Amino acid sequence: MPAQKKLTHTAAPKPSVTPISPVDTSAKLWVRAFTISLCVVFVLMTIMSFSFGITGDEFDQDTLGQIIFSYYTSFGADTRALQLPPELDRDGVLHNYGGLFDLIAVTVAKISPFEHFTTRHILNAWAGFVAILFAARIAVQIGGKRMGVLTIWLMFLAPF
Repeated sequence: MPAQKKLTHTAAPKPSVTPISPVDTSAKLWVRAFTISLCVVFVLMTIMSFSFGITGDEFDQDTLGQIIFSYYTSFGADTRALQLPPELDRDGVLHNYGGLFDLIAVTVAKISPFEHFTTRHILNAWAGFVAILFAARIAVQIGGKRMGVLTIWLMFLAPF
């Protein structure tokens, strides 16, 4: 009879606990900074909209929005939106601007609890925030969360 091999019991290997590296901590910190920066910038831009003055073009843009709104609510009977009055389109380029934002602003202003131009400023700030958000996301793809945070704050602090 062949000799049987003696079975020995060995303990299962303990799972190795790897310490959190400084790189992991730093990455988590920048993810948190990215999210917090976006939230802070959104809130600040919204608050700043309440004390922003009316710009020179804003009356013309608002009038354009009202004309487009009138076109749609009259089901095409008011055709001023198709051929802008010369007193509104003084330099002949306003018809090239497009009126989607102005139409949205006039429509929202009809139901907004805020003053008409304050509503426009809030919507404008939110549109600017969307631009900051997507620019920051592109920056993250190029250089990571740290570059995204830098992009958020540079665009917010130097809007021109």
